[in-house]
Amino acid sequence: MSTQNSKFTALILSSLLILSSTYIMAQPIPTATYAINIGFSVGPSSFNPIRARGIWNHEIIRNIFEGLISINSQGEIIPAQADSWEVSDDGTIWTFKLRRNAYWSDGEAVTAAQFVRAWQLALNAPGDRQDYQLPEIKNSSAIIAGELSIQALGIRALNGHSLEIILEQKNPIFLEMLFAYTLVPIPLHLSNILDFSQRWLTIKNSVFNGAYVLSNVELGDDADELMKITLVANSSYYNNSSTLIRKINFTAYAGNNRLMVQDFRAGKLHIAYLGLSSSQSSFILENFKGPLTQESYYGINYLLINHQISELEKAEIREAISMSIDRVEIINKILGHNAVPAYSILPPDDISGANMLKPHWHELTQEQRIAHARSTLEAAGYSSQKPLVLEVSMRRNITHERIITAIHSMLTRIHIDVKIIPTSSPIYFRSLSSGNFQAGRLGWKGAFNIPQTFTQIFHSNSTYNYANWNDPTYDRLFVDFGRSSDSEARKRLLNRMLQRIMDETVIIPLFYDTSITLIDEKVTGYHKNPYEAHLYRWLELH
Repeated sequence: MSTQNSKFTALILSSLLILSSTYIMAQPIPTATYAINIGFSVGPSSFNPIRARGIWNHEIIRNIFEGLISINSQGEIIPAQADSWEVSDDGTIWTFKLRRNAYWSDGEAVTAAQFVRAWQLALNAPGDRQDYQLPEIKNSSAIIAGELSIQALGIRALNGHSLEIILEQKNPIFLEMLFAYTLVPIPLHLSNILDFSQRWLTIKNSVFNGAYVLSNVELGDDADELMKITLVANSSYYNNSSTLIRKINFTAYAGNNRLMVQDFRAGKLHIAYLGLSSSQSSFILENFKGPLTQESYYGINYLLINHQISELEKAEIREAISMSIDRVEIINKILGHNAVPAYSILPPDDISGANMLKPHWHELTQEQRIAHARSTLEAAGYSSQKPLVLEVSMRRNITHERIITAIHSMLTRIHIDVKIIPTSSPIYFRSLSSGNFQAGRLGWKGAFNIPQTFTQIFHSNSTYNYANWNDPTYDRLFVDFGRSSDSEARKRLLNRMLQRIMDETVIIPLFYDTSITLIDEKVTGYHKNPYEAHLYRWLELH
């Protein structure tokens, strides 16, 4: 076996916690300490790594929980809860050694068994599987398909501090994949840890193994939408002495990016995450004076269609809707920045070698598309006097509502009357999970740059198959792809999966996007990275 030892070993050893049989001596606090104020477009709905959905959930989770590896300020992989690892010569068996000074914030040790149980739950939690984040682990595809039990997942604790992970095949980006926010341990010593209520983490009963802990949470005007969150440095964290940002104050603006920009300009925020699809993007990019980052976003925005709705179960109706949406007009008139029209599920910077597919109607003019789509709706019995009524749900957000309003205008030309239903993020995602919706605006961000993070959500057994699409042909292609070790065969299988999604118009892709972040000049240590994730312990204020 070849050994991958961290070049940071000396640093790690120098910061070991002083242990006794009953307590942990907290790390010293840095002489210079800072608090930082950060604005989000939308507040997180859960801090549970297994249940959390949405980008801003992930941003919080990555700072209060930590997995086997992490990233430094430059986005490079570094040891975290594991301080070393070994990999077999064929690249399929990884053995991680957990650091002896890894503790939860209540002083309990982090163990290999806690990783095993967490990953099993991520793949098999009732109603909340995060299955798209474990696509390369041995037997994961077969478990998702219901062919094997969760005990067959290729992960086991060799002892309290050694963890073995078996892959289906060698994967050159496996370490990067381990940065996924779900692949963290869970504190099995807590009696409430397997309670899958939405709010199993509260201030009073929660513990964390990351650089920060939850200190305060305030709800917003909507009953379920978090608006203010405070994190403070975790005194039990093995590298606490290097955390200069000791307190983080988050504010969620419920999609009101204009107010966030105003607060940033007034000096109330050090960092403002405007997120995706900001209607102020062009103005900001042209007029903002100061540090600004526009980050690539390995994701897609799309219109989700519920295939269990009788009016939408025919592929030709879904295709007519897709044909009638002018993506270029949405980008030019609403987004106004570097978005790219989307027709396929995989973003253009995918590295899998998949074909960038386009629908058969792509070369038609927009007027020709409208005429074809109108004929399809009329053949189905719809007219201007008897339109197809389509309810489009969305989480409350000014830009999202402008997008759906534009789509409403476009679809009236083919006898479809859109009813917009805005709601809070938690309520919206509960409606998706329960199937209580007709259509919805949704974004999907790949956890890492491999196609399974997108193709997995269309498997009939996937928790994230919000479209409720059940296609045995696709399911078999997906399992065969996961089991194949031949690169050319995998490419063929992937292209067949993508073609199947397009032929059936399973979802309606709208655009690929970037995100915009405003950064105060006093902040240093903030760098773009491939994960679009930021660990605040690396930042400083001057």
